[in-house]
Amino acid sequence: MSLNVLPNLDRPTFGVEVEFMIATLPDNNTVIDPHKDVKGLPPVLRIPIRSGEIGYTIQRVRDLLEECFSDVSFATSPKFDGIPRDYRAWIVHSDPSVRGPRSGPYRFISVEIASPVQSASPDAFYAIRFAVSVITRNERIPLEHIRRFASLSYAAEALLFTLHEPHRRVNDYCRSLRDYSYVANEGRGRNIEHEMPHFKDEMLRRLEGETIGDCYGYIGRDIRHGEEPLSVRNDNVDQTHIDAFLETRQPGHFEPFTKPGDSRHTKLLPEISDYIPAAQPASSSTVAPPAEPARKRNIPRLRIPHFSLGELLALRRTLEEDVEIGRGAPPERINELIKRGPGPGVFEVTEQLYAQPATCYISMLLDELYRPATNFENYSCSALDPGFDRRTVEIRFGSGSLDAEWIATWAKIVVGLFRFALYASPSMFIDVLDGCDRADKEDGSYDVIDLLDDLGLFAEAEIAEKRLMANKDRWNLTFVKPES
Repeated sequence: MSLNVLPNLDRPTFGVEVEFMIATLPDNNTVIDPHKDVKGLPPVLRIPIRSGEIGYTIQRVRDLLEECFSDVSFATSPKFDGIPRDYRAWIVHSDPSVRGPRSGPYRFISVEIASPVQSASPDAFYAIRFAVSVITRNERIPLEHIRRFASLSYAAEALLFTLHEPHRRVNDYCRSLRDYSYVANEGRGRNIEHEMPHFKDEMLRRLEGETIGDCYGYIGRDIRHGEEPLSVRNDNVDQTHIDAFLETRQPGHFEPFTKPGDSRHTKLLPEISDYIPAAQPASSSTVAPPAEPARKRNIPRLRIPHFSLGELLALRRTLEEDVEIGRGAPPERINELIKRGPGPGVFEVTEQLYAQPATCYISMLLDELYRPATNFENYSCSALDPGFDRRTVEIRFGSGSLDAEWIATWAKIVVGLFRFALYASPSMFIDVLDGCDRADKEDGSYDVIDLLDDLGLFAEAEIAEKRLMANKDRWNLTFVKPES
């Protein structure tokens, strides 16, 4: 029995992108900082005369990071094989997606910091003070786990949004899979084949063997028990390997592919009854008592917020005028979504995702051309080229925060969601999908706290409870009244 089918999957890796603004003023005596006496604010950054504002600010941030992490072992990525160079250390650059106020004395410089790849360890969570935007790994995620994580992402999205500022629902850099993806809109006035006619043609060319490395028929396909990891396919994309692989995917063939010329075939397994002891009559002493909950929740169940057109447009104005940390979705797009009504349900979409024979199809179904809340772009056709070294699924729910505890907690939630998708038993996985489905159909029957508890994230659930209660008035949250 091979134990090397999914290397490194016992050590999920992740990274974060941090986007923020720095207020600056010229380094002279003519412009006075109007907030210099406000308690708790750091001194404004003064830009020397004849210095480039952006370049100077970026370099100051780099210098501070270098100073803070100069003697810390987890400042750079662990020595995992296959990690692209860009993911091995902290990177600082400007970010045009973050905008500051257009009036006032300050010149706001937008900055993005990208962390190195980290394994999910206490040291990494301690070091990561910011919200998680990226989960990465040095091994490409196989089809079966992309199916699982994609299904869970769609199912749990509405619940996860409740942990963040309501304006994230109308932020054009965090588009909901439920609202914008092709799989959610194919029956609501949008047609994949009409909008992406080139995709089907590309698939046919790959199926006919006109392209080497073919994402649909080779790299993006499933891993069978006993097969080498996907990295081996990446390293062997010649036509001989592809042809030998495709032979094992013909009807009636179930043997694992290892290399061209391999002569193994499937063997009949012994009767399973040979290994099962004779059934014993049930008795009260052999029936296990129902399991006690792992922890007792501290707040009533949360209702999923449902926004009217006016409320969504008001959130968009808040985003554009007050928050200034992103671009709001166009009003006509918001109006169009309201007219369409709800999209397909959890199990309807799960069925479609599981029917796809390769990761590139799943990526296409969850695409919507611009910044989805959960982004599978790096598993599309072009990204499955062996020379493409990004293997990330990007998570964009998190809004700006300086709350260190919540930032680390959100990182743990994202990694925990991914771990669950990888390792949960089928029954546990279906139970969570069923809970998310009930949350859609029976308001207040299942919420994000139930989700976190079901994922085994008990400490994170308690922190999330405090976060929801602290923001219930500001976010206009409503809860199910407990039964008397």
